[in-house]
Amino acid sequence: MKGKRAARVLPSIVACLPVLFGVESANAEVRFGGDATGHLIYDLEEYADLATRPGTALAVLDDWDWGITFGEKLVGQVTTFDGDFDVISGAPWVPLAIDSEVDAEDAFLILSVSSSTVGIGLGAIGFPMGAAIGEGALTVLYDVDQRVIAFDVIGPNGGALRLQFFDRLGQAIGDIVVEGLVNTAYAFSSDEWEIAAVTLTNTDLSGVGFDNFRYDPHDARRTGPPKCSLPGSYDLEHEGDVTVLALESGVSEDPDGTWLDYSWSTNCPGGYFDNHFAPDPILVVDTANTCQLECTVTLVVDYGYESDICTTTVNVDGGVPATVTCPPDLTVEADGFWNVEELDEWLESAVAERGELFNDFDSLTPACGQTGSATVTWTVEPVGACGGPVSCSATFTIVDTTPPTLHLETETLVVDDLGCDDEEFVTLPLVTATDVGEWEVDVTHDAPEVFPVGQTTIVTFSATDDCGNTATGTVDVTVLYGSGIEVEVSQRTITTGKQPRNVDRGLMQEPLADVVVALYESSPGSCAHQQIRDNLSTKWRVPQAVATLCEPVNTGVTDEAGMAFVDVPPGSYMVVAHIDTDGDGMPDEYVGQSVSSIYCGHWKSRNLVFRVD
Repeated sequence: MKGKRAARVLPSIVACLPVLFGVESANAEVRFGGDATGHLIYDLEEYADLATRPGTALAVLDDWDWGITFGEKLVGQVTTFDGDFDVISGAPWVPLAIDSEVDAEDAFLILSVSSSTVGIGLGAIGFPMGAAIGEGALTVLYDVDQRVIAFDVIGPNGGALRLQFFDRLGQAIGDIVVEGLVNTAYAFSSDEWEIAAVTLTNTDLSGVGFDNFRYDPHDARRTGPPKCSLPGSYDLEHEGDVTVLALESGVSEDPDGTWLDYSWSTNCPGGYFDNHFAPDPILVVDTANTCQLECTVTLVVDYGYESDICTTTVNVDGGVPATVTCPPDLTVEADGFWNVEELDEWLESAVAERGELFNDFDSLTPACGQTGSATVTWTVEPVGACGGPVSCSATFTIVDTTPPTLHLETETLVVDDLGCDDEEFVTLPLVTATDVGEWEVDVTHDAPEVFPVGQTTIVTFSATDDCGNTATGTVDVTVLYGSGIEVEVSQRTITTGKQPRNVDRGLMQEPLADVVVALYESSPGSCAHQQIRDNLSTKWRVPQAVATLCEPVNTGVTDEAGMAFVDVPPGSYMVVAHIDTDGDGMPDEYVGQSVSSIYCGHWKSRNLVFRVD
């Protein structure tokens, strides 16, 4: 049951603690252990009528008389889950307050356990599920700061308890884990009067309940009757529609009193406090219709049987003129749609104080394509007589430095000179181009009207947008002669000794791959014709002489089957295979044959055999 301070003297709680493992955060200010002798015992028996099974689920339990409040978490904290257990994280908001917006089924339970009335957190699966009881969080908020707190742990099963401590400013001052929980009292202390709230979570298989909360409901630091103090005046600068003042009382307190009440009031126009019962509230004053202001703020501090009153003057000076801050000049790359989103964000980024902001933007002045610019002036008219209007200007510019995008196939286009007339009309592939915003752009090219035969012509396609940005791409067009020769190159090896039956007369023949096959014109008067005449007596030298002294009309390379296909104009040719026998990349053997009477559309076959003894 509850009692006043020192009404019930307890032995030191530290003396009766079991040997447990406490894990403190690296910079914790609150530590495990402490002496709670003489503290008030708050045992929840007043709420025994709520504790009949299965108990009563609550979001908040306030006891203003004794300066203590219970709930799941503080406003600003976040609840997540680790299995069925609550996990509380995040910084609480100031001023500290129990979060009343949570569902009671997820908050905490008043329950009768072993003839005691206890508080038990409800876990993730929610009340009235039995498995939720004891798995949840319980947060305790004290009206005055504490130096030592204690409580009994009820019904554990050797699990762990985590305690997160906060001061009155919502700052974390301790994060402690106690393992191996048993039914006993636990105390925690600090060297300073700073414990304003503690959040309790656990990972005990049976869940955990709490009872017999020890704390000091009045501030033991008091040294005399209440005496408040405030500065004689606050001198503020006009901040626009509202002006904000952070107040802080200086109070001396009586150690034998009960508790201390703060009550703030003001005659400032539209004045209100974020918490007029706090020792350091925020005062908001309506200054929209005035530049100069003088008003008063009054503080009453009260123990319940003694009080003190102090007053201060608030002076607001409206001499500060209105201000406007323009965004910097901005240049953006065109998106093809007048960059509407970027323009809107830029227009909205101007900042004004003490008045409504206006701009004179109408539309962009077009340039080329989807580009343009606008110089915008922002003006703020101040409220009241706090100076005249102020203005600033900035320029938004859209440029296009991006070439169009060409859509073309870059693979070589190969066609045949079917008429063997040394020229060919070629149908080029369709090439298109788009600019920013997917606008279509005209495409030009430099292709000849007819294409020469036996060579590759590079055709360049170009597209230029309205801002002069040009994109180019090329397509190779190869026109093949309308006739030619199929050449098979193979190696014949003369074998010795006993041979398999399928070896014909001791000869083995296999195709040669990657052999260059060249065709040389051999009509009368040609280079090849002259070399054939000059080397009649040594015919084996003819292919080498032709290959080293004459220019080929065209060449090909044999594939894995030893085949090469070489297109040429109609006529007579010397066919020469350039064979690299030692693998140094240079031909050192030449095998050739003469081929005559190649006419348009006609292909002849030749088999060139390289013999190795």
